[in-house]
Amino acid sequence: MLGSFMGDLAKLTLDLVKITERISATLGHPASAREVTNILTDRGIVPSGTAGEWVAYASELEYFEPDEILAAEPYQGRLPKVDSEPESWAMEPEPPTSTLADAMMPIPTDEFWIPSCLIGTTREVDLRLKALAKRTVKLSDWGKAVAGMELVHIDNAPGKLLLDAPSPFFEKGDHVHLYEMNQILMYATERPDRHEWYRTQRVMTLRGLDYFWFCLTGLNSVDLIFLQDGTDDPQGFAREALPKLLRWWEKFSLLNKRFSVGLPEGVGTSGHWPFWGAQVYRFCRELGMSEQDLDTFEALDPMAAGRHVERWLKTAAGVSGTKDQNTPK
Repeated sequence: MLGSFMGDLAKLTLDLVKITERISATLGHPASAREVTNILTDRGIVPSGTAGEWVAYASELEYFEPDEILAAEPYQGRLPKVDSEPESWAMEPEPPTSTLADAMMPIPTDEFWIPSCLIGTTREVDLRLKALAKRTVKLSDWGKAVAGMELVHIDNAPGKLLLDAPSPFFEKGDHVHLYEMNQILMYATERPDRHEWYRTQRVMTLRGLDYFWFCLTGLNSVDLIFLQDGTDDPQGFAREALPKLLRWWEKFSLLNKRFSVGLPEGVGTSGHWPFWGAQVYRFCRELGMSEQDLDTFEALDPMAAGRHVERWLKTAAGVSGTKDQNTPK
């Protein structure tokens, strides 16, 4: 049935009861009708304007389980527009006041714990991280946002540490998904005023980098939106963020063999060092590290590479952030 819609729009009749049950299980709480609608529309699965009918591109139909689509037929025209707030992602409800005192303490900043929302399948983690990002922006505090979540020590977390979305041929099962947090936070902090958007994302990112788990998610990318008038400050951001990533460098090095880009064994790059050092490499370049020192950084083993950057940061160039004029940005 679904194959006939490839590349086209389809009009769907959905079993919203089953979809709500699945989304509720993923979020860890009973999902409201608004949450379900927000999650679907965020994926481009939108109400048609006729009660009970939805419209989506064929590429999105794989989101559903087979028994969740009751009927499907070709849809003529464009995807209907949906009026929604930029921050319309699903939110976990606030814990009742009576239980706040019993809630788990905020995640330790000096331990190798990660919140369980990072663990699972791609679909599960995607939903959880969107809810977490929205909750964090509302509370302006990552610790409060993850309070009450199950914490898992990184050494006991299952599967690989994924730096990119896994291939369909990658090993099945639960993994730790690290690649989505930056983009999800970018959209969760979106504001009509681009300067306010930049400021909010920068503040929330730097606060997140006080946590081991957030630094893990930032190893491959912690980029900010850019300001079209050039008033953003990538050098200043790099100067603040780099020491936060280096704080956990020894543990990252010990985890080297667990990093993966989601490709089967023997296909393409593995995700091992120096791949997971990409963001630190970019920060060092932004702060003016010479090409020779950057080459040394990549050539060393990960533990020694971290010490190399720490020594460089103590030099006048590292502390001041003076750019090497021969180093391309």
